[in-house]
Amino acid sequence: MLSQPGGMDLASYLQVLPSEQLGALYDSPWTCRALLRALLPLARLYVMRLLLTTDAVPKQIVDSWASHQGQPNHRAAVAQLQKLQLLRPTGAGMVQLHAGFQRQLQAAVSGGDLKEEARIPGEVAAAEPTADDLEAFVVTQWEGLLLYVAKAAGNPPGPPAGLGSLNVYELDTDTLLQEADLVGHTADESHVVSQVGSSFLLLGAYSQLWALLRPFIVLQERQGGAELASALSFLLRLGFRGVGRPLQLTALPEDERRIAAALAQIGLLAPFRVGGEVWAAPTKLARELAGGGGGDSAAPAAAGSGSIVVETNYRVYAYTSSPLQTAVLRLFVRCECLLPNLFVGTLTRQSVNDALKAGLTAESIVSYLVLHAHPRVLHRAPVVPEVVSDQIRLWEKEVNRVTMVPAYLYSDFESDDVWRGTCDEARRLGAHLWQAAPHPARQGKQAFKGALVSQAAVHPDIRIAIKTLKQRHGF
Repeated sequence: MLSQPGGMDLASYLQVLPSEQLGALYDSPWTCRALLRALLPLARLYVMRLLLTTDAVPKQIVDSWASHQGQPNHRAAVAQLQKLQLLRPTGAGMVQLHAGFQRQLQAAVSGGDLKEEARIPGEVAAAEPTADDLEAFVVTQWEGLLLYVAKAAGNPPGPPAGLGSLNVYELDTDTLLQEADLVGHTADESHVVSQVGSSFLLLGAYSQLWALLRPFIVLQERQGGAELASALSFLLRLGFRGVGRPLQLTALPEDERRIAAALAQIGLLAPFRVGGEVWAAPTKLARELAGGGGGDSAAPAAAGSGSIVVETNYRVYAYTSSPLQTAVLRLFVRCECLLPNLFVGTLTRQSVNDALKAGLTAESIVSYLVLHAHPRVLHRAPVVPEVVSDQIRLWEKEVNRVTMVPAYLYSDFESDDVWRGTCDEARRLGAHLWQAAPHPARQGKQAFKGALVSQAAVHPDIRIAIKTLKQRHGF
């Protein structure tokens, strides 16, 4: 299973890669441009300040760029640049940008123009999908995949028509989703949404895409496909390509054809035929690949310009006909009325608690409601009423207040010394949870011989300790 430390985006993905792979990635202009967009705003500013320097600069100069109040953001920006090996120490307290990364961005800001192939032939331009066709394609493929994750659809979308002549393997969607830890399977082979999968459904399109593409690249390498640097460069090249500007799939190398076919299956490329050739037009979703996650916009067809209104009485109105948005809202909102273009529900303690137990957080729920807010309420400050957002956070604290731990209760100790020695042993093992001291009989109440609760994992050790203490004290 692929672990996903940190956030689900390009920058956090590259942070965990070894130096040799990063070096190869920074030779790609597409990777460097996309990574610049994905950096923290302050880290991006530091890169631009250092971009045209020819020599290393003292680390003290970089540290002087932030005021005392800005030190937390400064440390976060520098830490991100260091983890990505973009800001590298050169000795004697000096630092310098990564040479390959610097070279690619210098070419970009000094007039370097990353032109794609020559103009699109007239017959191809005439046959390419319209904007409405691309939108409908995203709804079919991308929303279909998310509906499958949400268990609102029986099967994931298959490969779109027109890819047969490419002679590539069909993407195994179930394997990809399991590799991303979004779904699991029960004994009867039906799939269940994992806690990671529940949180995934509330993310914006940028984070959702990278949550899927990270395991996708791993699977490609495992199956002998394109190496990381070439696969990632091709993905990001598509992100910088204009929406609807087609590319010829049959002219691509085999590894890139396989990647393009998989991207078409999840809704990033809309394939079409012109004569005997297969072409594909990038959708709005493809543009998210290199978008940097600024605002982490919603999936293009999922929310449009926003549709949700939250009132102070916990009532939620969503002016939408999207089955996906309805399925996501049902994760944490009790549905009371569903019309063809309107979802009406209420945020209740039970609905929010069920969502929290499924893996959502209060912040992810509030962020989703803000991200998909209707334009008419965007001017409100805050967009989600404070009484609602505060109550959601309080319900989360109630759920997290008590933690269930398997434990054993020990009582009726033979003496105070046996009880005290057993408690000390539980503390030494790091398993002590609770204790009650023994006391003699008083006012008609029976004597209490002490009690101890410790974690179940150390039960054999506690039994041995009690036996030893009893023998030591003559019991």
